[in-house]
Amino acid sequence: MDDLTKEFIAESQEGLDRMERCLTELEARPEDRAQLVGEIFRSVHTIKGTTGFLGFNRLEKLAHAGEHLLGSLREARLAVTEELISGLLRLLDGLRAILALIEETGGEGTRAGDDDSALIAELAALNGEAAAGEPERPAPVVMMKAAGEVEAAAQTTAAQAVHAAANSDKTLRIDVDVLNRMMNLVGELVLTRNQMLQSGVESTNFQELARRLDSVTADLRETVMQARMQPVGNLFGKFPRMVRDLARTCGRDVRIEFSGQETGLDKSLLEAIKDPLTHAVRNAVDHGIEAPADRVLAGKPAEGCVRLRAFHQSGSW
Repeated sequence: MDDLTKEFIAESQEGLDRMERCLTELEARPEDRAQLVGEIFRSVHTIKGTTGFLGFNRLEKLAHAGEHLLGSLREARLAVTEELISGLLRLLDGLRAILALIEETGGEGTRAGDDDSALIAELAALNGEAAAGEPERPAPVVMMKAAGEVEAAAQTTAAQAVHAAANSDKTLRIDVDVLNRMMNLVGELVLTRNQMLQSGVESTNFQELARRLDSVTADLRETVMQARMQPVGNLFGKFPRMVRDLARTCGRDVRIEFSGQETGLDKSLLEAIKDPLTHAVRNAVDHGIEAPADRVLAGKPAEGCVRLRAFHQSGSW
């Protein structure tokens, strides 16, 4: 796979992560649709625009169908409904699955199951029209047919989407200023080493050079650790979608709130806590929050809330 395709996949995955966050926010705050729909539209539009250049026709066709639906939503010709959000989330999973396939094989798939016609038909139905090449029929009929076909492939799509997310965790983006500081410190380290080798242990300035070497090494270590630090928000961002889907499956009414998303944590630790934290959030929704009717009877709001807070305390996270 060439470098251009690798960069396209990395940027597309980041755009889809933003799209997922915006979709869950849009469902919770439809009054902010202008800004959120604009961000979602840009994510899909960027993928569609680049795929034509790279020759990924399947990805371009699916992104085009999504862009068309989002255009109607952006122009306020469609209302924000649970059904619409669910369809756009399936679009998101479909795009992720194709990206995962490209990353794994270099192509978009030629198997019988590598087909997006059902999902494209569903998106067209949500837009109140038939998909290209489909005979005209009432939208509800198309939607029901498409939804059934999409459900049959749901497990495969979800697995491929998870694979795409897992691969994106293997990359690390570093701020240019941090990278420049690392390069400068490495230059100082090499210079100091050369001066020590030239001077020799018996030199009068050897101790001074040794202290400088110690200082530069400590600065370099700290900068490398800083480069590995990632905001906890990168992990938190995966939970709104999960909570939304799980709450609907369990018959719960749940929202999730965050604080301290900017808190930095080493990437290896961030990956280590991902599965336990995911399990904890799932348990909170499934077992820690009652059904809406039970909550009302107990004098609680019908909607439950899961809160995640991140902060540093005494050098610990």
